[in-house]
Amino acid sequence: METTILGHRFSAPFFISPCAGGGLPSMASSVSMEAIAAGRPRKDQVLFQQIYVTDNQTANKLLFQRIEKTGAKAMVLTVDSAGDRARHRALRFQENTNLTRYSSYIPMTWGIYKDLQKLTKLPIVPKGIQTVEDAKKAIEVGAPAIFLSNHGGRALDGSRSPFEVALETHRRAPEVFKKIEVYADGGV
Repeated sequence: METTILGHRFSAPFFISPCAGGGLPSMASSVSMEAIAAGRPRKDQVLFQQIYVTDNQTANKLLFQRIEKTGAKAMVLTVDSAGDRARHRALRFQENTNLTRYSSYIPMTWGIYKDLQKLTKLPIVPKGIQTVEDAKKAIEVGAPAIFLSNHGGRALDGSRSPFEVALETHRRAPEVFKKIEVYADGGV
């Protein structure tokens, strides 16, 4: 079942996607990205860093430099969350759920994506692709891969599962799967 993901060898065609509260690589993680990188059991272990960006390009550049220093091999850009998501269930069990840590999210556009690409040499993978049109546009703007994701239906209530998006994309634009890597975040 060995495969490659963005040119890096993996023993299986699946991996743990970034998730905030579990101490895994995400900007809302309970552990810093530097601590996670330092805690890898092997120096060659591949890490991707999930990112959220703001309209402050200087701050984005500084963030990208921090990520590059950790040895991350790619960044996973959440493109379908233009604002904070209230974690109502989490609020019942704990007071601080990092709801405001990244409070200046910006609505994502493909123009912003292209501007972000200029700030780093790392590949940036858009996460949250929900349409065939966006999958095709990702190819057009040079994305190395896409993440079909609805964040477990929590961020976009009622949105289609990655599996449904993959089926529609395969039916309407099968070339997407030949031109770039396509990942599915849950819903499989």
